[in-house]
Amino acid sequence: MRIGINTSFPHRSPEEWADTLVKMNCRAVSFPVDYTAPVSQIDAYVKAARERDIKIAEVGIWKSPFVPDEKIAREVRRRSEEQLRLADYIHAACCVNVSGAFGEVWSGCYAENFTRESYQKNVEFVQELCDQVKPTNTYFTLEPMQWMVPDSPEQYLQFIRDVNRDRFAVHMDVINFIKDPDTYTHKKELIERSFALLGPYIKSCHIKDCKLMDGTTVMIREVPIGEGTMDLVTYLTEIAKLDPDMPVLVEHLPELSAYGKGVDYLNAMPESKLDLRPVKEEAGHCGAEAFLIRNTTRAQREQIVRDSLGYGEFGCDDCGDGFDMYWPYIEGKKELKEITMEYQARYVIDMDEKPRRGCPIG
Repeated sequence: MRIGINTSFPHRSPEEWADTLVKMNCRAVSFPVDYTAPVSQIDAYVKAARERDIKIAEVGIWKSPFVPDEKIAREVRRRSEEQLRLADYIHAACCVNVSGAFGEVWSGCYAENFTRESYQKNVEFVQELCDQVKPTNTYFTLEPMQWMVPDSPEQYLQFIRDVNRDRFAVHMDVINFIKDPDTYTHKKELIERSFALLGPYIKSCHIKDCKLMDGTTVMIREVPIGEGTMDLVTYLTEIAKLDPDMPVLVEHLPELSAYGKGVDYLNAMPESKLDLRPVKEEAGHCGAEAFLIRNTTRAQREQIVRDSLGYGEFGCDDCGDGFDMYWPYIEGKKELKEITMEYQARYVIDMDEKPRRGCPIG
């Protein structure tokens, strides 16, 4: 994977910017200028990054299209379109924003953020944005947040289905799904569930650390990488199963030296060097290992079932029980072998319980 940073820092030229990233052992970064920059400057940053094998992970928006001031909201909607066009122009991995607060502070926590109406407004906004810009080289994504859509992996998956646009995907920041004592104390399960549900859609990741502070009320603080209790091993392992080129950006640190320490910490972890994608079998071989849950994404498992049942590209509106039987495998709950053994056991029981007729001739 490509460890990098999500921040800006002083520099005198695109080349100096990129050289600083190389010295920090960064292989991914957020784009340092927005759509208002001259095209020549944008091109210079892209060239400097490409020549040094630095991946442009994201173009950020970081404003809410739903603020109460309608003039500001219109400006943010225009900025969203232009930033997505910029991401498409430079072939960034994604263009990213939070869904946006329904209050004065663009990232704030408001009761209105949680209404069914606000959810639907978000769906329609993303649909209109994708339809208006029609990106082909990038994806529009939302970063999950604890107090706005999407605030859980399950809600994110449903949101993807409701938006129903090919160029809408996932920017993963799994730490932002941690919002209470339950999610805090079950990080491994949360991470694995997030990747099981959203893995095929993930285009870029943020990474940070967190710690539950002592006190009589719940206070979960973001802390520098390695100083908290985040399950970084599981997080990086799940990323390694998706794409060895996945950008993973450190963020929210006070100074560049702190970012350097975070990048070094992650680059020193063995998991950051792994490529755990399922091994493709050579023609003529059919190794069972390739079909195990740990070696496949949810999308791959669904395709395996479709292909094996002969549904292929024609869908499965009339799949019936055959497809339903393999649903636990698709969802990552049971291996194919377990499902087959259960089916065989039920079949034997059914045969034993059926009354046997005598021979009609005898």
